[in-house]
Amino acid sequence: KFGLVLDIHDSHWFLDRYRGDVHLELISEDLAKEVVDPFLQSAGVIERTAPELTGSDAQSALVFLQLQYQDDAKGKGQRAKGKGQRAKGKGLTKVSFDALVRTVLWNAVSQQKVHRSDIHTMIMAILPNHDQNRVCTLVDSSLARLNKKVVRHFQKSDEFCLTHDETLRVEERMASLELKNIELDQEIDRISSGYEKALQQLEVEVSAVGAVVKVSLNYFFLNRGESFATAVVQNRISSIGFVGLEKSVESAINDGSNKDWEIVKKKRFVEIISRILRELMTEPTEVVQNHLRSKADAYTLFAFLEQTPDIQNVMKKLITDGIIWLDTIIILPLLVESLYQENYRRFSHMLSAAVNSGFQLKCTGGVIEEVDGHLRRCLSFSRIDTSRWVGSVPFVSEGFLKTGQPLSGMAQWLEQFRGNHRSEDDIAEYLQRFHKISTASLLDELESAPEDLRQASREIWFEERKMSRDKFNNQTDDNTLLRIADHDVENFVGVLQARKKEDKTIRGYRTWWLTLDSLAFRMYGKLRDGWNMDIGSSPVMSADFLANYLSVGPARSRSLADDNAILPVALDVGLVRELTPQLILEAEKIRKESESMNEHVIRRRVRDSLDSAKRTIGEITQKGVEVTFEEM
Repeated sequence: KFGLVLDIHDSHWFLDRYRGDVHLELISEDLAKEVVDPFLQSAGVIERTAPELTGSDAQSALVFLQLQYQDDAKGKGQRAKGKGQRAKGKGLTKVSFDALVRTVLWNAVSQQKVHRSDIHTMIMAILPNHDQNRVCTLVDSSLARLNKKVVRHFQKSDEFCLTHDETLRVEERMASLELKNIELDQEIDRISSGYEKALQQLEVEVSAVGAVVKVSLNYFFLNRGESFATAVVQNRISSIGFVGLEKSVESAINDGSNKDWEIVKKKRFVEIISRILRELMTEPTEVVQNHLRSKADAYTLFAFLEQTPDIQNVMKKLITDGIIWLDTIIILPLLVESLYQENYRRFSHMLSAAVNSGFQLKCTGGVIEEVDGHLRRCLSFSRIDTSRWVGSVPFVSEGFLKTGQPLSGMAQWLEQFRGNHRSEDDIAEYLQRFHKISTASLLDELESAPEDLRQASREIWFEERKMSRDKFNNQTDDNTLLRIADHDVENFVGVLQARKKEDKTIRGYRTWWLTLDSLAFRMYGKLRDGWNMDIGSSPVMSADFLANYLSVGPARSRSLADDNAILPVALDVGLVRELTPQLILEAEKIRKESESMNEHVIRRRVRDSLDSAKRTIGEITQKGVEVTFEEM
């Protein structure tokens, strides 16, 4: 109307132009010094990263553990590339105390210099339960190691400060960390918006959910880190699990203003937040996945520091190679993940890291038989009217359909795993070729076990499988259940017997059975309490424990040899069943309505529709992860 044009000079305009223009670069530097630097040097970033730890020093320590651990892993990768081989990273004790020294000097950056005795005092305040002489010795070693590179030592006064270059580097790292926090906030908001209707019923705004989710996440990482550290220190390293997820959410809610909600409303809210957390940890973007993994590792290192200052000595209990026998429940997700983009292959990345660490991966012929039986069931599911299907949707079929694929294409997709004539051999060949999982037998080991142990194990597994069948109204006959029970017994008892042939070392057992089956973790107690049997130590390891072990254990420099492989944050969550025959019919309806569009658009529409459905919390999703494992 007035002939005016608005030329928008927003952040994008500025960022596209400031480089190369001396005047703009000077203005940028002044702006950074005036606005950005004070924020980074304040407690703002630290409080957003570690709100659940008491005390500002402990919060700072967690952040610097996260930064230090990332730097060590990055340096290891660069050294490995430079030498054309795998390079060894620092020991965890060195990593941790270098981080603690940086923490103290950063907190005191305004005072410039800090006396050695004050550094000792401040670090002892973070680790109050440990021997003072030992802690001081480790601090002095770190100061000597960091001298000239990271810290300046004023010998006459025996005072220290961060070098100018290190101060600038930490500010950059803090800025990077804050950007990741912002992306995490955005991802939480995106996922939470899918639960808007459910939240409205509770009179909760979507915008208010983010803070609860982040506090819950930090509680979860804190509790899980403590569980992992305790398991290693006490040499009980079979499982840590995800049973504390809902408790972490409840703790976060109790910290806020909603702690006086009535029980039903509170339970519903815990359910929604838990669902958001599961989705966040199992389907994050690459940046968020990396950020969450480093946060989880930092909490784990802090938990170790609370238990012992000599983390490296404790880690020597853990094996750096060995044999891991895989359960069917670990292998099935590998097949589904062949459809996923590289960043979302959580089980595949974990097992690849295990191989890089020196582990051998094996599975029994019984597991191959179960995988083949499951894929035959998937094939049957794809060939009949889904409305007439009896029982749950097969796990692999569900994974296939949730990526937006057409039901009619399932048979062809399954051919990459098995043919029609020697299907079990085909599956074994696929696993060996693409995942380096060899097929072997534990029957000789099983036969060498005491008869009463074999019989008790077989009876427990059969009765549990039978109870599960009756509970979920499955159609499996007793003979099939008995055969499945025999497969589980071969793994459980076979691994127990295989351990007896091992040379005993300080590093503990080299042979483990990897599974997500809750009964496997309860077998030790059932044999001890119900049958009065002492089997020594449980042979079962959880996938979650393995992922944490590979990330912070003694072989971490080898396990992460592939720069593109990010170890998963969560493995025991996210496998909740959502698809029903009705939803599958709805997906097929969407495909027909979109048939004029490109196939990738159709798949996206179907996938988004199913994603929306899974956020509607009802009877199916409430059944939870235990039901998933039983049905698989």
